[in-house]
Amino acid sequence: MQIKLIITDLDNTLLRRDKSISEYTADVLLRCQRVGILIAFATARYFRTVEEWILPNISFYPDIVISDNGGYAYRGKDVLYSATFTPETGNNLIDMIRKHGGAVTAATDTVRYCERPIEKSHLPFSVPYDFSGKLTENFHYIDARGIDIDTVRTISDKFPEIRYEVYNDSPLVTFLHKDAQKGIALRMIIKKLKLLPSEVIGFGDDANDLAFLKVCGIKIAVLNAIDSVKSAADYICGDCDNDGVARWIEKNVFLKSKHTLFR
Repeated sequence: MQIKLIITDLDNTLLRRDKSISEYTADVLLRCQRVGILIAFATARYFRTVEEWILPNISFYPDIVISDNGGYAYRGKDVLYSATFTPETGNNLIDMIRKHGGAVTAATDTVRYCERPIEKSHLPFSVPYDFSGKLTENFHYIDARGIDIDTVRTISDKFPEIRYEVYNDSPLVTFLHKDAQKGIALRMIIKKLKLLPSEVIGFGDDANDLAFLKVCGIKIAVLNAIDSVKSAADYICGDCDNDGVARWIEKNVFLKSKHTLFR
């Protein structure tokens, strides 16, 4: 089968734990682009963090980015998919999180807000700490810290348009639109680009990658992935600190003629 799109999660999958990639990995991805294979990143990170920190830091620019846990997807300046929630929902959700003693971070189209100081030396955009007033833009997501999972479920049940994500390596909980999912965004992208799922390879490591991996014709977990991702994968590659994604591509895409697999 011909491979036309490779999609990979960022943190702990393509990126090493220090948030970098090697020259070797960058070269492999560039070689993919040169032979006409599209490269897509799929991440929970805010799109502005990706654009203004991650991409300049690694000096590689993918063809497509799915950001905000699947809430936003774009190719250059073209928005391919968006699933945000209204200011009314977002402000009510913030009020409930605060009522239960949680600290809030919220992201809109233009600004990321945080209620308490965070490590922001790497962020090229401002992070206001006081947003006691009501926000007026659609929300990409709201992160909460300091509330237990039972409280998270109670809050989520009051907002039918909202779902939440928990993470293997972080204490925060993310509230986002129910259609903000990497898998839904990827399906829309495949449809718009007139691709087949069988033409797509996906790499991931954490629970929020499962939805988009299920869409891919070939599903690959990095060695450091959680067990549920490994169980869902067709193959397991090396870990994120040892160019696992790039080495799998090198062996299974470029060492096969005409970037095909299992002809």
